[in-house]
Amino acid sequence: VTGVQTCALPILKVARENNIPLILYSENYRAGYFNGHKNIMAIQSEINAYAKEFVVPSTTCRQVLELEGVEPSLIRVIKPKLNQDRFRFQMPLRSKFREYLGFKKHQKVILVESDIDFSECQTKVIDSWKLLVSKRPDFEGQIKFIFAGDGEDLRKIQYHAYESGLGDSFYFLTQDRELFREHLYAASDLMLRLNRAERDK
Repeated sequence: VTGVQTCALPILKVARENNIPLILYSENYRAGYFNGHKNIMAIQSEINAYAKEFVVPSTTCRQVLELEGVEPSLIRVIKPKLNQDRFRFQMPLRSKFREYLGFKKHQKVILVESDIDFSECQTKVIDSWKLLVSKRPDFEGQIKFIFAGDGEDLRKIQYHAYESGLGDSFYFLTQDRELFREHLYAASDLMLRLNRAERDK
């Protein structure tokens, strides 16, 4: 189970009914993260009480689980092996990808990586940029946003971007990002990650 999502509830039920040990893998666990979401908190409490073991990728995750009241002996840290070279800055990849997208050298690129849905959080990215440009017109053309993701509300977000009058500031990338992730990261100056829990607040 990656995180504590709605899919965790049927998994929990099956585990309890069949007496199957449940191992929870948490990759992005923060204390009080779901405060205010009663349904998710209920699932989280059930999992915390029933799980036989918690497998986490860092000591930070371990410490946060302990803050939530999880028994330390149930938490096991397994640090993932990563090819860090994939995420190091590489100027050739940056230049190549920015040229492919038609971005100018002086322009800063903000990567917004998320499933595309018509959520308040995503529209606020667009609306905030519109507000900023209205106060500082000289900013227009200096920053490009890449919305990397796909979803059923893609067209709505695209229309919202163009209706803002700043459609040229936004580029929508819907292809499989894994094929060119190193290029995408190298081309970006700042990254925004919108996950479902934050979007639903």
